[in-house]
Amino acid sequence: MPQERPPITDAEYRVVHGPWPRWALHLGLIKLIAWGASCVGVTILIALALIAAIFG
Repeated sequence: MPQERPPITDAEYRVVHGPWPRWALHLGLIKLIAWGASCVGVTILIALALIAAIFG
């Protein structure tokens, strides 16, 4: 029968994830997604501007 692992303590969590609280890690992920989406949006706008300049 496999042994069940005890719940993760705050000390173990800090060793793995650093001193930030859990919600701060989610904010970082949201910022990363927003930054990636903005890069894609700017790229699309530049492409549309070039198409309009060439064919317009």
